[in-house]
Amino acid sequence: MDYKNFDIEDFITEQSFINYYLGTNLTDIEFWEEWVKRNPDKSELIIEAKSRLDDIFIKLPDNEYEEEYSRFQKSIGITNSAPTKINPVVRKMPGWWSLNKVAAVVAFLVVCSLLYFTRNVQDSGKNLAEAELSEPKIIEKFARRGQKNTIVLKDGSKIKLNSGSKIEFPENFGEKTREVFLEGEAFFDVEHDATRPFIVNSGGVRTKVLGTSFNIKNSKTHNKVEVALVTGKVEVFQQVSQEKITLAPHELLEVNSETNRVVKRNFEPGNELGWKDGIIQFKEAKLNEIEEVLESWYDIEIQFKQIPHNKGFTGEFDNESLETVLQGLSYAIGFKFKLEGNKVTIY
Repeated sequence: MDYKNFDIEDFITEQSFINYYLGTNLTDIEFWEEWVKRNPDKSELIIEAKSRLDDIFIKLPDNEYEEEYSRFQKSIGITNSAPTKINPVVRKMPGWWSLNKVAAVVAFLVVCSLLYFTRNVQDSGKNLAEAELSEPKIIEKFARRGQKNTIVLKDGSKIKLNSGSKIEFPENFGEKTREVFLEGEAFFDVEHDATRPFIVNSGGVRTKVLGTSFNIKNSKTHNKVEVALVTGKVEVFQQVSQEKITLAPHELLEVNSETNRVVKRNFEPGNELGWKDGIIQFKEAKLNEIEEVLESWYDIEIQFKQIPHNKGFTGEFDNESLETVLQGLSYAIGFKFKLEGNKVTIY
């Protein structure tokens, strides 16, 4: 199934996606969690699809929920058979079937809404107020592949997201902490607030500061999280080992998420922070690392028809075009390439 071509209507009527949303099938949950990670450009579409499902699957008594959900499944042609393996086969549905699916979703929503509001109209105002107080609105910001994104928080702190990264934070920070959640890489310039420490959660590592500037990189390819301090002081907490480590300016902490090995060392700001200024730097980089950086940086897909021998490439590209970077790499490593649109073939 080519889910990359799905729109919201397709997602909310896809059985495996519904199972993932409801948390009823472990195979589907694992598949979609991995799919979302591999397709960060679809994150906003997934969020909107979940929001639509939030509207559909409102709370009902168990017997009425099961009855309405069963009708919903039948109306869009879904059976209760055991889940099947998902294969990457493109499936095109006739236009009339898509319209029927939409009608079924709308009908299901109307029935559920009527039942829900009939039973809860007296308490709806109170429940809504309590929900708003107990569950602050969460904001999600993205930097799509090939782009950077600068965010200014309400407290004045600035965050610059690297390509393919995401950050989550509450619309309004609490009275005791300012806490955010990072996937990918970002540079933080945090406003000082002695009463509310700023906490960044990323890959099992919590970084706590009062006011400072630092970089965090969560690399799932290399199974490590790096915290590089530029100014001020930070306290890094490794959740598995329960170890707390304090960093001084120009110190970097590397945490391996597989082995839980922790290494602290000094770093050159240009090596770790060059991405903020459009500079790509490689130091004894293997092909998989080069591939990961270029695909995210330029929003491209790299295919290898032949894998060149590479002991490790060291070099720097300062705001260069993709073609210029590929030419430099091809001379240094020894390969030829073909660039067509957003696809690069190396041979």
